[in-house]
Amino acid sequence: MKRKICQKISLVLASVFACGILLGSLSIYTPTAKGNVFYVGGTGPGNFTLIKNAINTANEGDTVFICAGTYTETFTIDKPIRLIGEGKEITKIKGFEGGSVATVVSNGTFISQITFEYAGEYVAGLIIENANECIIENCSFVNTFYGIKVSGNNSTISNCTFTNCSYAAYFFAANSSTFYSNKIKDCTNYGLFASNCSTLCIDSNIFENCQAAGIFATNSKDLNFKENSINCSDGGCEGCERGIHIFSTPNCTAIGNCINGSRWNLKIEYSQSTILSKNACSNGEYGIYMVSSNFSSVSDCYASSNTMGNLFLESSSCKVYNSTFSNSQSYGICSVRSLVEIVNCTSFNNSHGIKLDRANDSILNMNNCTMNDYGTWIFSSNNCTITNNTFASNEQYGAYFANSSYSTIHRNNFISNGLYGLVFSYSSNNLIWQNNFALNSKNVHSTSSSNTWHFNEHGNYWDDYEGLDDGSNARIAGDGIGDTLIPHPNIDLGNGYYSLDNYPLINPLDIPGFFIQNRPPKLTFGNVTPSLGNSTTIFTFEVNWSDADGDEPANSTLVIDSIPKSMTKGIGAKYVYSSTFENGTHYFYFIFDDGNGGYARYPSSGNLSFTVDAQPPAISISYPANGSCVTPGTVLEFSILDQNLANVFYTINQTTLPLLAPYTLTLPPGISDETLIEITAYDLVNNTASATFVFFVSSKIEIELISPLQLTITPGTEIILSIKNATYANYTVNSNSYDLSPSYVINTTTWTEGTYNITIFASNRCNSQLKNLKFIVRKTSQNYPPVITGNFPEIQLDRKYVLDLNGMAQDANDPADTLTWVASCTDSRLGLKVESNNLTITRTTNSKFRVAFNLTVKDPSGASDSVIVWVNAKARNTSTPFVETAFVLILLFAISFVCYLRRKNI
Repeated sequence: MKRKICQKISLVLASVFACGILLGSLSIYTPTAKGNVFYVGGTGPGNFTLIKNAINTANEGDTVFICAGTYTETFTIDKPIRLIGEGKEITKIKGFEGGSVATVVSNGTFISQITFEYAGEYVAGLIIENANECIIENCSFVNTFYGIKVSGNNSTISNCTFTNCSYAAYFFAANSSTFYSNKIKDCTNYGLFASNCSTLCIDSNIFENCQAAGIFATNSKDLNFKENSINCSDGGCEGCERGIHIFSTPNCTAIGNCINGSRWNLKIEYSQSTILSKNACSNGEYGIYMVSSNFSSVSDCYASSNTMGNLFLESSSCKVYNSTFSNSQSYGICSVRSLVEIVNCTSFNNSHGIKLDRANDSILNMNNCTMNDYGTWIFSSNNCTITNNTFASNEQYGAYFANSSYSTIHRNNFISNGLYGLVFSYSSNNLIWQNNFALNSKNVHSTSSSNTWHFNEHGNYWDDYEGLDDGSNARIAGDGIGDTLIPHPNIDLGNGYYSLDNYPLINPLDIPGFFIQNRPPKLTFGNVTPSLGNSTTIFTFEVNWSDADGDEPANSTLVIDSIPKSMTKGIGAKYVYSSTFENGTHYFYFIFDDGNGGYARYPSSGNLSFTVDAQPPAISISYPANGSCVTPGTVLEFSILDQNLANVFYTINQTTLPLLAPYTLTLPPGISDETLIEITAYDLVNNTASATFVFFVSSKIEIELISPLQLTITPGTEIILSIKNATYANYTVNSNSYDLSPSYVINTTTWTEGTYNITIFASNRCNSQLKNLKFIVRKTSQNYPPVITGNFPEIQLDRKYVLDLNGMAQDANDPADTLTWVASCTDSRLGLKVESNNLTITRTTNSKFRVAFNLTVKDPSGASDSVIVWVNAKARNTSTPFVETAFVLILLFAISFVCYLRRKNI
């Protein structure tokens, strides 16, 4: 069918009637017309059966509209057309084993609202093969090896879903294309795989449980990964290998991505000039892992709770700034064999805040390393510049130098560290000046190291220096430099070596982050309101901040499901964050810091939680099945499932009452033949579900013959019946069936003479009943009896005699009548019995006699004929037993007498 459509409303109506859809039913997709429209499936006249035939018929700019249904075929699109399904949930295309479902080889193809299903091993649901400027939107790809394969330029894939694919999206030599706002779940290999591509934009997608990697790019360049969410909730690090993996792909940007639970959350290898910004990487083995990717940068990122390290660098000329790294079992930042600049970063609650390993010429500036085991660990790294940093409240050391020389350590704070503020081991020729040392167990420890502790007559501030600035020792009084007790001797280098600060400072230097005794802040009354809601509920998180030093929070962070959220200041000391959330139970905690090395967490350990319940209660009938026949008193058993169920009601006969657990209902007396019961359930967050069930009351059917009561009738006699509690009735006579009218009368006007066997059938929704009737139709109502025609001679009887009565009588009025024989006798010497027209005659005495008995035959109406039959019985011999007995006794006597004589030898 081919039809010119000029306006969108025309196409809507055409789609409705071509596909056989009722208006107001399922929401359907109807594109704006651009040429002719060809329909596949549905019930419209002239619709195509096969998609490929419609495509072959279409011309450039035409639309092929696929009605709801499942189609099994493969096809190629070789012209710029629009292929549109009625809806991706109801329009499905399955491929054959070993062949991709659809292949696009034409530029400018548009595909929407279709689900592409299983296409066999190593083949795709959809292939864009060297085609440019194609648009794929609002489609689904399910159980395919490749969801979609793309080669060519400037194509867009958006708002699609990919489920249970090996590779959800595979880009090869695809340039300037966009993959936007798609959802990828449960891929056995890669969510998105890009090879030999350039200027791809991977934006705002959701990847969940992709085993090899959420996103993998190789041998490409200039790619942009923006605001993607990559989550592994299946098995943690062992379930998902990599979140985003950029391999041998220079000049990429990854901005605003949230990656959680992969072994390598964000992995960069052999990719120069990579820019990472505003990414959150949590709960993996490695947060950010960068190897052989020189001239790259990491900024404004957040990495937390990664076991092997939040940031690992093995790349030169890289810069890390404005980022936070926390809660790693290993290091916050680790730079190996790299020239790196780390600026304005916070690293806390790690094993090592910052570690430089063979990282010569690196720069640490304005960083805050607090509450780690080691604030910073510098190993075999020479010519480094360590300035304006704060190393505070670390359990072991503020900073530890091992085999590291020729570095400058200037204007840093070493405060409140558990063992030492600063340690040198086999590290000499370093310059340490204008630093603050305070509240450490010991300020400095040095082993086999010789360093310089002042420059230009300026040393360091020591909280244990007790000298005076009084001009002693030819010094200048009041210049802020100690003049007595110099050099400051409390710098134990070990092995008898002392490093001497000849110019100790009287007052601490004004270095950001310095405090003499910073008191940690507190967080109290952390909560979320409400703790239970649905998908539209706005959840509000609140926590109270207090700080004895009067500090305001430098970072006010709410961590929800390992993803950090910045809170805003509310009224007074309250900090607030509000948002909606997806279905499920979510976990959160608050973590703030005061910018001076103090931080507070609420709760101090563990997490708080809240639940989003977006699912309405599930209502079903357990017993009996919906639509069953029941009786009053039947107990109905319902299943109401919802983890947050509040109330359940039932409505019967326009009366609504509560339905209580275990959700059973006994049907009351007096319910109607068809009873509707509506169950309505509410959960605690106003999700509502209703279900209606129908049951039919079982009533016994009664069939009664009213008239005539006699067996023989004449044609035209009305047979009147009474049938109760039936919704349908018919009668069958001589193998023909007829409906019974509501008056339940059978008209016999057309009946001829003969015997009529009638079966009455009546039923309702639950029961059925049969009743058999028999009538003999005669022209008149007079009935003629049957006549005995057999010849009955006198019967000679010894003991028993059987007489066959078949054929011994006939009914001229109705030969088909079943005749019944009856035999009777008043003389007790004779026993009579009739079974199946066989008459059995038995004598009851041994004497000789002659007896008469009466034999009668009857038709079904009771008319009869009779005959008298005579029986002669001979006398039976009764002496034989006595003679035989006497003979035996005489014989036994003779034998005994002979034996006696022999014993006497007579």
